[in-house]
Amino acid sequence: MAKKTITEQRIKACQIEINKLEKKKVKYQKNIDNKYASENTKEFYQNKIDKLDEKIKKNQDYIDDPSVVDDMIQKNIDKSIFTKAGNSLTKGGESLQKTGKKVTKVGAHATGIVWTPVLYGGYQVIKKKRKDKKEKNFQEDVRFYKETRGADSVLVGLVQECEEAYNDGKIDKEELKHFINDYIDNML
Repeated sequence: MAKKTITEQRIKACQIEINKLEKKKVKYQKNIDNKYASENTKEFYQNKIDKLDEKIKKNQDYIDDPSVVDDMIQKNIDKSIFTKAGNSLTKGGESLQKTGKKVTKVGAHATGIVWTPVLYGGYQVIKKKRKDKKEKNFQEDVRFYKETRGADSVLVGLVQECEEAYNDGKIDKEELKHFINDYIDNML
C-alpha cells in the first residue's frame, strides 16, 4: 500500500468534513421544513445552514486548490506567538552581535595603547617560565616511566597502560581515546 502524500491526506480530511457538514445541513433543513416551527426557529436554522454552506465552500476550495491550505498554514505560522518571539530573539541577537563587534574593535585599540613594552616583557617571562615548567614536568615523567615501566617514552607507556586496561575491560574504547588525546593535547 503506497503512502499517501500530505496533499492527499488533506483532501481526504476535507471530504470527510464536507460529508459531516452536509449531514448537519440536512438535519437543520428538516427543522426548517417542520410545519410547527416558528419563524424565529426557521430563521435560526437558516443562519446555521448559511454558515455551514460557507464552511462547505471553503473545504471545497481546499480540495480544488490545495495550495490554499499551504497559504493558510503559512499565515497561521507567521501569526504564531512563537514565530513572533523567535523573530524578536533573532533581531536582539543580531543587535548584540553588532555591539560585540564594535566593543571588540575598541578593545583591540585600547589594548594596543595600554600594552607597554614593560608589560609585554613581563608577559613573555611568565610565558617562558610556564613553558619551561611544563617541559621539566614532561622530562621528569619520561625519566619516571623509563625507570618504572621500561617504556621508551611517556606516551608509549600511557598507550601501553591504556591498552592493558582496555583489554582487561576496565575502560571502554571511548575512554581509551580520551586518555590518549587528553595527554597529547595537554603535554605535547
